[in-house]
Amino acid sequence: MATEQNEKPQKKKPFLIIFICIIMIALGLVAGIFISNFLNKSPDRTYDNNAEDIKEKNDDSTPSEEISDNISIPCWDTLVMTADSTEQEVNFYNPEKNKNCDFQLSLSLEDGTELWKSQLIQNGKAIYNITLNQTLKAGTYKAVMKYDCFSRNGTQLNGSNLKFNLIVKDGTTNE
Repeated sequence: MATEQNEKPQKKKPFLIIFICIIMIALGLVAGIFISNFLNKSPDRTYDNNAEDIKEKNDDSTPSEEISDNISIPCWDTLVMTADSTEQEVNFYNPEKNKNCDFQLSLSLEDGTELWKSQLIQNGKAIYNITLNQTLKAGTYKAVMKYDCFSRNGTQLNGSNLKFNLIVKDGTTNE
């Protein structure tokens, strides 16, 4: 009889080990999925309501475009804004040829002060009016336009940081 009692716990041990292994695998899968979702968090997929179709320009002044791994990124040396006003006229756009690429733009001073940030801008769309987070006094500032680029499924693509002179003038706007 003592022999029979010793055999029962030994029969239960393999089942207990298998059960613990199954629980560990399940916990590992749940942790892996959580970590994967956390690390690959897709951006806010909200498109900017201020973006409109790119307008035809009447003059010959067009910004050049930098190609970053087949993503066309508009670039310029200077940008002119109006002093002491948060409302600004600009021409920030995502070229039509960026078929599967949305932009999210961030305009900052070189010291990291964020002046403005867009939501997603589809290819062929532009933003012509923005509201800055703060006013600027007349003068010349070192600024950075950060281009975060995303595929339509939310995967982050290569982007770019464009450094330029931000010229803030009394009573004039960028055209």
